[in-house]
Amino acid sequence: MIIDESTNIVDFKETKNNNMVNSVLKDFLEKEGISQAELARGIDKDKVTVNRWVNNIRDISVDDAEKVSEFLGVDALDLLYEKRKSVIYYKTDKNFILTDVRKEKKQVYIPREFWRKDIKTIQVDDPSIAFHNFILIWDGKHTLPHNVAIPRVSSMGFNKICKITINSKKIKAKILGIPFVYPNGEFKILQPWVLKSFTIFENIKLDIKDMTYCEPISCMFDGTYLNHK
Repeated sequence: MIIDESTNIVDFKETKNNNMVNSVLKDFLEKEGISQAELARGIDKDKVTVNRWVNNIRDISVDDAEKVSEFLGVDALDLLYEKRKSVIYYKTDKNFILTDVRKEKKQVYIPREFWRKDIKTIQVDDPSIAFHNFILIWDGKHTLPHNVAIPRVSSMGFNKICKITINSKKIKAKILGIPFVYPNGEFKILQPWVLKSFTIFENIKLDIKDMTYCEPISCMFDGTYLNHK
């Protein structure tokens, strides 16, 4: 496991880590109160083989990991590979203002289908809404073919939830919002889900040029279940 200090993203090797596999298997057995003998009977393996898996004497095959995972009711990949993690970059408050929390170095598990080494994460921190503890992901490094950079403010972000940096003479802020242009040309940034205007912009007429960054959220998931302890 390697931590890239420049991005605070945990980069995991793709190869199977036998030490991790056995410790995970041991943890699963202890958590479920299942003995090695019960597991051996359940997957039609001898007790010596299971004991060797648990005690880091023998590697576990993919086929056997699938049998174990079916018996224990877990994902076989969790037995074969380390889970993907990322450091939380920002948290929202009830007004969808973003607070930088990278110094806390709190890591969250990311579903494998969403994980890439360049992603960055936001945690919704508002118990009053249904999306409390949801994790939102945006691409920390955008590239097009031939390494042409995507503009920091892209039309791809309009009418979508975005991580937005406002940098104008009147206000500076990082928010989670939806850039929206009305038919009459009026520009506003709306709060996600509630679709209300931000109170911090009540007496300020925003212009699109006030957005120095507008990065679309690529996916989101409920972090409660994946990251519960």
